[in-house]
Amino acid sequence: MTKKLNIVACSMLTIFLFYGCATYYQKSIEFGQDFSAGNIEAARAFLEKNKKAAEKKDRLLYFLDRGVVEQMLGNYAESNQYFEEAYIYVDDFGKNFANDLLGMIANPMLKPYKPEEFETVLIHYYKAINFIQLNQLDEALVEVRRINIRLNELNDRYQDKKNRYKKDAFALNLMGIIYEAK
Repeated sequence: MTKKLNIVACSMLTIFLFYGCATYYQKSIEFGQDFSAGNIEAARAFLEKNKKAAEKKDRLLYFLDRGVVEQMLGNYAESNQYFEEAYIYVDDFGKNFANDLLGMIANPMLKPYKPEEFETVLIHYYKAINFIQLNQLDEALVEVRRINIRLNELNDRYQDKKNRYKKDAFALNLMGIIYEAK
């Protein structure tokens, strides 16, 4: 009886450990299926049910997912709150050397999700579009200016190398549309 209990306990511990190592994507397959099928309300319900993700290592992905879902539901102000959380997190993440040290010493899967460069620019796109929907054109201009600043930072970083993301036609068009609307 004790041997069976030990096997069950070891099995449960193994399952628990593997689930803890699962990526954000693996844990949120249900969200992805609902989102892809156009069932945005169900995707939102999944995110609301899993609010603890906003406190864990994949919080940036949670904020981005939540911002997109809220935008698709027409909740532009709420969407911008989540995108602002993502923006603040990205800004702080770049200055956190403890995360890099944690990844080198321990398991790289323990490190928080590090965004791609285009993802940091997309945050401002979404926020600008939300502000346009809210008829807050000055705020939308701030976001497209942030896009330009971010793109200039990327160009400065890659002076010696070829940067494929030099100019962004969509950002320039969006800026022109906002200026024209004002």
